Amino acid sequence: MPTDLLHTKSRLQKAVGVALGVSMTVGVVLYLLWEGRLRYYSTPSRVSVVSTIAAILIVATLLGHGRQIDRSRLWSTQISTATREWRSLDRRAVFSVVVWILLFVAIVGWDLYSFSREVHQLPTLSYLIGRVTRFSLGRSAVYALWLLAGFCICIGHRRPRSRLDTREGRSS
Repeated sequence: MPTDLLHTKSRLQKAVGVALGVSMTVGVVLYLLWEGRLRYYSTPSRVSVVSTIAAILIVATLLGHGRQIDRSRLWSTQISTATREWRSLDRRAVFSVVVWILLFVAIVGWDLYSFSREVHQLPTLSYLIGRVTRFSLGRSAVYALWLLAGFCICIGHRRPRSRLDTREGRSS
């Protein structure tokens, strides 16, 4: 193929990629704004959340097939080994796990204590989140954070497609 044709094909692929990225971003933003306008505990809001969960699981399964770095058994074995032999791990990793555990325990403890006392000076998390989500933009923001967390969990610990291609002897 002539180099001009290859260069034009490459530019076209980049333009299509950018257009798809922009379209997906606009679509997600519009979806989040629509989701934020739904009423609490309404049938459309429940259907929307359930369909979003199903769609994310299906996409994660289809796109993630064969891209997991470690097999599930090896992953769970490494976790149990690290738990038993935590003293031999990097101190920064142990410190980071301890901080996350303490943060989680503090949040759950605070919520349980404030819920049991029912004092407005120490509000529960649901009260604080409710103050944000009573506005449609707040609901959209919380839903976006929820989607982002789910995306990070689904995509985390995956090989990039380019590393798969080189590992299998294919060129990108």
